Amino acid sequence: KGERVRGSFRHGDGSSEITSVSILNAEGHDAESIASGEPVTVRVRCRFHQAQSDPMVGILIRTRIGMDVYGTNTRIEHAHLGDFRAGDELEVDFRIECWLTPQPYTLTVATQNANGSSHDWLDDVIAFDVVDTRVAAGVANLRAKLEWRVSR
Repeated sequence: KGERVRGSFRHGDGSSEITSVSILNAEGHDAESIASGEPVTVRVRCRFHQAQSDPMVGILIRTRIGMDVYGTNTRIEHAHLGDFRAGDELEVDFRIECWLTPQPYTLTVATQNANGSSHDWLDDVIAFDVVDTRVAAGVANLRAKLEWRVSR
């Protein structure tokens, strides 16, 4: 067994265990730094220790001060994962375009029962930076386009 995945806080009933988490850039390589707007994949792997029906896998991006920026899960995305036996392994890829402002962020991941209680919840399992040539305030890069008119 490899090194256990670590976060700042971990809890859950242990019926599944998150075994690896990665943020991959467009080329499929691990990324600690992401350009604003870059397509990225958050890959979560887990192993079931008990039989489960219709579990959920979720991700949550936060700022370094702990503000929730974006979260989703397999249920929100209408992905019904089905039934699992003890020993089954699952890999879920969340593909997003990272339209966040340049600053540090953390990634939290979880596996959960259908009722929302946690199998395994890992806060702040990966820290990453979003970089851009232009600074913007806030957390979302809404990509403003300007036009203007002058009247005299």
